[in-house]
Amino acid sequence: MFVPHTKHNQPSLFDTVNQMSPVMRRRLEGSWAEIFCKIDESIFQVLYSVKYSHPNTPVNMLIGAELLKSWFRWTDAELFEQCAFNIEVRYALRERSFEGELFSERTLYYFRTALSDHMRQTGINLVEEVFKSWIDEHVKRFEIKSGAQRMDSTLG
Repeated sequence: MFVPHTKHNQPSLFDTVNQMSPVMRRRLEGSWAEIFCKIDESIFQVLYSVKYSHPNTPVNMLIGAELLKSWFRWTDAELFEQCAFNIEVRYALRERSFEGELFSERTLYYFRTALSDHMRQTGINLVEEVFKSWIDEHVKRFEIKSGAQRMDSTLG
């Protein structure tokens, strides 16, 4: 069953980030760790049953973890190590405490399988859809003219 993730909108009073000094908190909040909220979870709703069941692990957390893994060229083992102990990674995935595991290896593997099966059945790459929405957002936000490209910009 698909349930949108909104827990990150109301952090706990006693979370790790709130215990940091104001200087450290500003450094963390101004870092690369802002990808999480940009992921549109609703795109992935098609991967889940409509029947009432156990809610899904937050999709933006799973996609965010995959993006970090790719970005830093981590193995799966390194990804889980970083998710367990790296405050910047946990912050990027909007987990603001160290109270528990973000998600299990099995959950991530099942999610990858569901993504792959969906693409094979429909031809739609849902992760690519996330990137397309980001590109569209940036084209609008920064008023980028994407229709023509200068030749001297492409030779090099």
